[in-house]
Amino acid sequence: MPGNRSVLSRPISISSVVNALLGFAVLFPFVPRLVPSSDTQPTFLLAFVLSLVVAVAAPSVGARLYRISLPGATALLFGTVVIYAWLLVANATQEEATIPARLVSFVQFGAAAVWGYAGKFRWNRTVLYRALVVYVVFTVVYFATNGAIEDALIQSRTDGAAFLFASGRGARTLAPEPSFFALHIFNVFVLSRIVALDDTQGHRVAFTWFALIVGCLASSLSAYGVLLLLVVLVATYPRVSATLGVVVVASFGAFYSQLLAWDSVRAVKAVLTLIESRGSVTELLVLDASFSRRIASFVEYVTAFRDHPFVGNGLSLYQGGGFVSVVAGFGILGLLFFVAVVGRIVRGQHDLATKAILLTWLLLNFVSGPVGVPLLGVIVGMLFRSRGDTVPGLHPEAGPSYAPVATARRIGDLATR
Repeated sequence: MPGNRSVLSRPISISSVVNALLGFAVLFPFVPRLVPSSDTQPTFLLAFVLSLVVAVAAPSVGARLYRISLPGATALLFGTVVIYAWLLVANATQEEATIPARLVSFVQFGAAAVWGYAGKFRWNRTVLYRALVVYVVFTVVYFATNGAIEDALIQSRTDGAAFLFASGRGARTLAPEPSFFALHIFNVFVLSRIVALDDTQGHRVAFTWFALIVGCLASSLSAYGVLLLLVVLVATYPRVSATLGVVVVASFGAFYSQLLAWDSVRAVKAVLTLIESRGSVTELLVLDASFSRRIASFVEYVTAFRDHPFVGNGLSLYQGGGFVSVVAGFGILGLLFFVAVVGRIVRGQHDLATKAILLTWLLLNFVSGPVGVPLLGVIVGMLFRSRGDTVPGLHPEAGPSYAPVATARRIGDLATR
């Protein structure tokens, strides 16, 4: 009967549950805290392995999880073997051949890229909007509880929320630190541009989305938050941004004096440091320790690539670095990969504003940032898909079926069978 759910519908529900786990791990990559000593949690990697096990054990389910073909699976397996062999050779060329310290982060990035390219999960406005609302709610809770929840649940490289507040920094909502929070919110914004959510929403919803993004970035009170807030503003409302720029330049004296009154806030201090350095990298290194560490880390990776340009250093250099760490780790192979990413962005079907956002995103994450955050891999994977595969609504599983409420309902259906 049409009202009855037969056993034949079970693979659809199982695929929805697995996809819900993968989606949760992408949108909330730092929870739960599985490895206390690490910023990057392997939550997505575990969910990805589970999805592969399910796909192999139940091919009918696997067909709803991934776009699977024999040539594609063969190419993936061959590529994995080649990359790992390349890694071993590169690592063996070092003075101390060790297990790469950044291997887990790189593997998770690669797994997320594969899922972003071959997975049948379809991002839509409902999923991203609800995830953003969750971040907004937890940001309010963060300030209301002085970060008590984050201190208990999320691994942090700092001494906790009290230290962050004392140093003029803001919310690190469901993340190790405020800069990670700001970067992740920007990643969500970039993903929304890739799947062309602006094409499916009205002006009121679009402005609400913009306001929530800006609110989260501003609440981090971090240097990244300020920079990314400006990027989002310019990309979304270019005319308003130009007008504000003219106003700031015309009243720079008053603007600067107001900044001086708030110099205890980390974001404001970063802006003042940039103004005082007058574009000099040397002055910037002297004036700000955070900028100094990031630039020094980037220089070390560039030096490592210079010393081992062909095979790389096998991910043996343990520094805080973004995609440049992958280039340093794999040498020319890694460099060619990111050249291909740039080519995909430039030659893609996205509008000019989205291309500018993607290039800015790639540049920021190339210099610095946590590579192991799975949303980075998902974005890279989706860049290599055709536009028809990324726009919501063009696949049977697209749309609100992946919303948390619908997923919970399907899990309940499974439990009653």
